[in-house]
Amino acid sequence: MFFVYKDGHALAVQLDRVGESVLGGHWARFSRMVPATVSSTVTGMGLVALGEGVVLGIAYWIAGVPSPVALGVLTGFMALIPGGAPLSFTLVSLYLAGTGETVMAAGLFLWGVIELFIVDKTIRPRLVGGPIKLPFLPTFFGLVGGVTTMGIVGLFIGPVLMALLVAIWREWLHSLGPASQP
Repeated sequence: MFFVYKDGHALAVQLDRVGESVLGGHWARFSRMVPATVSSTVTGMGLVALGEGVVLGIAYWIAGVPSPVALGVLTGFMALIPGGAPLSFTLVSLYLAGTGETVMAAGLFLWGVIELFIVDKTIRPRLVGGPIKLPFLPTFFGLVGGVTTMGIVGLFIGPVLMALLVAIWREWLHSLGPASQP
């Protein structure tokens, strides 16, 4: 990483020269999409993890769990890992059930499932794909497919690959002319 930071400008110039020689005028659009996709993915994942930590931390407080702030922070960090947030609120729900608070345990678990469904199906794809104008379905499939095939690295690689596929598709339609576009 040191050398990438140290010689990053020279590396970018070389990549631009090679990309332009291979792809010609199309290179400019493709080369700018990858950093924008990675940036929006990292930002989106961070914001979602922060939001899940806050929302579930408040839910822990309402449920009467000891140390709700610490558990909310832990849930926020766990939300960065695929399956981490569900594991967190499930374990806290099991703790509540074990202490005899079955209604609160069921309520917390239900709240966590609903919150997770809303975040994973609507908010996360919009935050990740929104800045680069990536449609919902490619963003969603990029996130889910990336995680299932490559684990946590797939959270970033999946949307980048889908963004590149959408960019190639749009460029192909653009090169065919206005009669081919719907």
